[in-house]
Amino acid sequence: MKGQMNKSNIEKTVNHPVKRKIIRLLKKESSLSLGEISKKLLLSNRSGLQYILELKKSGIIKNDDNPTKYRLNTNLHSNIIRTVFRNMIALFSF
Repeated sequence: MKGQMNKSNIEKTVNHPVKRKIIRLLKKESSLSLGEISKKLLLSNRSGLQYILELKKSGIIKNDDNPTKYRLNTNLHSNIIRTVFRNMIALFSF
């Protein structure tokens, strides 16, 4: 179902190294604009926007307006987030 969050959807969404970097960055920085995210990760704004929109569509991040800043969605079910981050850390630690 569109917009419905579950563990499988989240895991599929974060199964990309750049998306994981965006998640880590937003966890560290709290909220950032598209330009800030793109600059910190050395992405074009177009690529950064594509990844952000995919993360936003999955519900992992959300945005605030004026100016637009993106941040992690803290309203996700804590067990899903805990499981996904634990798996990400175990599998993709740098």
